[in-house]
Amino acid sequence: MKILVIAPTYKNYNHRENRLLKYLEKKEKCYELLVDREIYKVFTWSQYQSVIRHKNKINQLNDGDYIIITDPGLIGLFIAKLNKNKKVKVIFDYHDLLSWEVFYQVKKKLGINLISKLVFKTSLFVIGKLLSRSKVINFLIAISDKQIQETSNHIKWLNKVDHVIVPNVRPHIDQNFTNNTFSSVDIIWMGNIQRGRDLEGIVKLLTKCNNEEIQLNLFGNILDEEFFKELKENDNIKYFGTYESDLEILEKLNQNFAIGIFLGWDDIFNTNINQLGSPNKVFSYINMGIPVL
Repeated sequence: MKILVIAPTYKNYNHRENRLLKYLEKKEKCYELLVDREIYKVFTWSQYQSVIRHKNKINQLNDGDYIIITDPGLIGLFIAKLNKNKKVKVIFDYHDLLSWEVFYQVKKKLGINLISKLVFKTSLFVIGKLLSRSKVINFLIAISDKQIQETSNHIKWLNKVDHVIVPNVRPHIDQNFTNNTFSSVDIIWMGNIQRGRDLEGIVKLLTKCNNEEIQLNLFGNILDEEFFKELKENDNIKYFGTYESDLEILEKLNQNFAIGIFLGWDDIFNTNINQLGSPNKVFSYINMGIPVL
């Protein structure tokens, strides 16, 4: 039996993918890992070549083999459609929300207006029709029952797939903080630094407080340079760079006590992401043993 693990966005610090690979190794299952982010370059020659590479790998599988796709959402479902052999079983690790994923991409391209709302509704309808034509996965690893129910509004067969619920949990880090004084407050936020996230709301609250004893520590990739320049003008905000693990964040904090913050997603189009999501940063805060605001 062959196992092909397809993980387009895999990096060595990704928790869900690492958990899967460790499980396969523990069970002494041989697998091949296919990592090819080019498939995300929509409507380009690079994406076309990536699709061909995925298709060729899948076509090499035989009856009784398995494909495990671990991907945030939409691309993973389309990869599953490349498998035409119904005797090759497909396991899909689904850790996003279809409606939110479409909304996010539309908002990034068009902003928030009547046209973007129309494009969002149309795109969601078309994608739902494309993916509802036939069942393409056999087993589903999801983050919540509500996530499955919401997505099955667009992909009708999804709620009939055998599934297991696995939130974005991770092993706990034992940590003792040496600086537990509360003369100042360090608040940490982690994620991709760009507009359209809860970070904008957090900065507004910080500005209203106008308290030099409150510092916001940012960790993550800078995706919006202009927004980052605005953040740097605030003396109460400090950028600590990127990170590859929760432990690395703790080390950068130098054992100073901190509070993690997450205000949820700005769900303008009512995708219900705040009710259905499993935010990585919240599980990281819990993992680090710090309070969550």
